[in-house]
Amino acid sequence: MAEDPAQTSPVAYTFICLGEKQVSTTIDLQVLTPETLRAHALELLRTHGSAKAVEVWSQDGFVETIPRDGVRVWPGPEGEPF
Repeated sequence: MAEDPAQTSPVAYTFICLGEKQVSTTIDLQVLTPETLRAHALELLRTHGSAKAVEVWSQDGFVETIPRDGVRVWPGPEGEPF
């Protein structure tokens, strides 16, 4: 079965880390394939402790919101894992 080009072609995404009250804390622009965008959003949640969720947008509009849901900050305080 052939791969769907829409799932393997790189797309420009905007990742918006949202803190309390939906305030943007970080904006990250990346060109990724659709199947790798979730992993990138989770990495942002690990590195930006103030983010409660990451909104993902593309040129076509809103893609999805990825909540923290237990994703821990890494590394922990002073470089130590939790």
